[in-house]
Amino acid sequence: MATGGLRFTRTDYVRLPEDFRVELVEGGLLKMTPPTLDHQEAAGRIYEALRAVARERTFMGPVGVLVDEENVLVPDVVVLRAPPRRGARFVEDPLLVVEVLSPSTASRDRGTKTDLYLRAGAAEVWLVDLEAGSVSVRLPGAGRTVTNDAEAVSGAVPGFRLAPSRLFA
Repeated sequence: MATGGLRFTRTDYVRLPEDFRVELVEGGLLKMTPPTLDHQEAAGRIYEALRAVARERTFMGPVGVLVDEENVLVPDVVVLRAPPRRGARFVEDPLLVVEVLSPSTASRDRGTKTDLYLRAGAAEVWLVDLEAGSVSVRLPGAGRTVTNDAEAVSGAVPGFRLAPSRLFA
């Protein structure tokens, strides 16, 4: 993923200015373009639902999740295991991660990024597919997908449940 043989590390990444919108994936810097308004609307609804049950541990991206020396990811919404320290820019303790899929990033979100979030200790990774009208919940070694009015229920965040139809209305 790195360009021109250059490899970057977490140390390089944390030195970047706040407004330099990239992710560090397998040692390469990947530019993050602005998402669609539909994407942001769905992410906002998910954030509000999670914030209602996980309060001060819930954050809407961009938040840098430090995975390891070659990976710093930026999910759409993240719930941490504990409230972060004041002024934190990066976190290392994801409990639940949500990615709203975009056509340009869906393959990476479903594959590499989901695997990395789980490796970082996330109990659940939720993949919201606006085009398919579905929510996939990935767990270490397992997963399930719901559509329409069926509810995805979190085992990691008590009280969090979401029917895809509520996101796509």
